[in-house]
Amino acid sequence: MSAYQLQNGRFVLRVADATKIPLLDQFDPPLVRADGTPITSADFVAYKTWLAAGGVPDPAPDPAGELAGNDLDAYNARNYAKLKTLTAMTPAQVQAWVQANVNTLADAKDALKTLAVAVVVLARRL
Repeated sequence: MSAYQLQNGRFVLRVADATKIPLLDQFDPPLVRADGTPITSADFVAYKTWLAAGGVPDPAPDPAGELAGNDLDAYNARNYAKLKTLTAMTPAQVQAWVQANVNTLADAKDALKTLAVAVVVLARRL
């Protein structure tokens, strides 16, 4: 067993005390304070030092094996490539993407399928 275990998302778990450490280099844009200086943490620095010294974290648990129903739907939706791309955009960027990329009926159907996945997951949570 390793000192750290990857988690699904942007975190790593320090096994010794179950501390969930944000992987600050995984955020785009980078996390910054109000004054614009980058956010760092001693735990993250310790993890990166451990990695540089040859440490290898345990893999993330398979969430699909632990999830059922609505949670599994949400997990699958979060990992649906097109939806994942859209969720990283601002509303203005989504509008610009639609304007530039939805030009034919086939494009519109493809975009609607992606939106339908999101709507189904959200509707099941109501």
